[in-house]
Amino acid sequence: MNERKKTSGLAQNLVGALALCAGVGLGAAYLKFSDEDLSSKVISRQSREIPEIPLSQLQETVQYNLRKLKMVEEELDEEYRDDSLFEETSTQESTTETTTATTTATTSSQQSTEKLSERLSCVSPATQNWENQVEPLYKTNPSRFILPALIWGPMNQVEGFRETIALAIALNRTFVIPPMFRHFTDDNDPNGNVDAAVRIDIGKVRQLVSTVDFHNLPKREVDDVLVARSLGGEGGNSAAPSSSRLGRVKKFESATGLEMLDWSAAKSGRGEAMQEYFVKGVKVLPENATLETDLRNEYATTKWNELYPSEAELAVLLFPFLTAHSKNDKNDIIGRNIIQYTPRPEFVRNMAVDFLGESSVSGEYVALHYRFDKEDWERSCSKESHNAKRNAHRSNICSIVTTMTADKFALSLASFLESRIPKSTDDIVFYIATPTQQQQFIAEVVGLTQTILRSKYPGRNINGKSTADSLKYVESSYANCAFLEKNMHEVFSLFEQEICFKSGHFIFADSSSWSGSIRRERRVIPTSSSDLGILELLEHYPENLVSDKQTL
Repeated sequence: MNERKKTSGLAQNLVGALALCAGVGLGAAYLKFSDEDLSSKVISRQSREIPEIPLSQLQETVQYNLRKLKMVEEELDEEYRDDSLFEETSTQESTTETTTATTTATTSSQQSTEKLSERLSCVSPATQNWENQVEPLYKTNPSRFILPALIWGPMNQVEGFRETIALAIALNRTFVIPPMFRHFTDDNDPNGNVDAAVRIDIGKVRQLVSTVDFHNLPKREVDDVLVARSLGGEGGNSAAPSSSRLGRVKKFESATGLEMLDWSAAKSGRGEAMQEYFVKGVKVLPENATLETDLRNEYATTKWNELYPSEAELAVLLFPFLTAHSKNDKNDIIGRNIIQYTPRPEFVRNMAVDFLGESSVSGEYVALHYRFDKEDWERSCSKESHNAKRNAHRSNICSIVTTMTADKFALSLASFLESRIPKSTDDIVFYIATPTQQQQFIAEVVGLTQTILRSKYPGRNINGKSTADSLKYVESSYANCAFLEKNMHEVFSLFEQEICFKSGHFIFADSSSWSGSIRRERRVIPTSSSDLGILELLEHYPENLVSDKQTL
């Protein structure tokens, strides 16, 4: 084979590798939490002649893209496993008890009178003046700091952020606002940095606990690394670090300017002990941490100072997620305060209020999160974990959602709406949040549900909305907003979370951290009625509609 034919063959391999990477990113790896690609933009590229590329360069490029593909697959598999652990499957009543913390949000009646036209045509997070001192509810040691290195997708990072606040209080350390990272399906900057203020109200965080931003750290050297989750991926090689986790550490070091990992050791592999992978002078705790370490403890019952006996100035908490679990019941004051003081940013909350008012979505409306798209969920159905109970639960979900049709779903939803909406209410209102790939399916569900209810209640207003409606609203209302255009993937997901959070009834997607974050908030901050899983909805409804032999 001559040189030109070899080059042509390698070019075909490169195209195949790139196409496979694109297929994983756009098809199989589409996640809602937290985390869906909601831009729905098609990027056109001008056709052009491709110059002949040297054989050695093509070989390097092929190998590079194959390595990136492996990292994406590995990261995706880990997110599926851990999302399935996050959710409890039983229906839980939303609590109505008050907490020590009080909310400072404007009342609904005041917000509803403030029209979108009275707001700025663009949105952005509030700017923090770090020179202004804030007296927090929990005042911790100003000379010791804890900075989390966050893992996985946006909602995993938010929960890790919250758990680090809990440990800052337990370990008497100042909480450091960390860098956060976009989802790898974000069109604007896959896996790129994103300011924490885009996802969380930092002003409220400062009212809760002693806080600094990572840019303002007085020390630029890491002393200790507190291991929550190790460098080794679940089910991976216990003698070598995970590629995706090493990639996240590199992003963290680049964002903060801090050095902690020994990259020569990471590339070569030095056995199971975590200490072997960090630069000289950095102490790893617990001292017996290995590549398989995965701490999942109850916050209230764990002796954190014994687990992490560090007196050093700057400690990095490595990959917190489900590390310090809080019950968030009436006795869990710290856990409940953390939820209260880490809401979505005020500009996101205002966007949701505006949309609800303009769309006449009000009262005891029902919100539903549907994330079981074929490209995403069916791929996860083929994955198995070491946990038999988790496998059985996921199998049960998969067997139901993979045979779901729009008419079956509409019958179940209409029956639920009929049973939960008060008979005296004039309007029956619902909203469905869903990944972009499922917009056509959900639009059909919305239409069929409205048809069923209108035929049974001809005198009542049936108002069904979905992601398609709210996306169109946001794009038209903030058409010239540069910040939103750059952060659409991030902001729109948070915007829909706020809509679901504010609902009278929330039907959550089983095994979703996006839904799970909303449920935790609703258990702490008083909301109406109870929440229900889609799995339970499909298993127990329709009720009255079945007896009436309702047909489509």
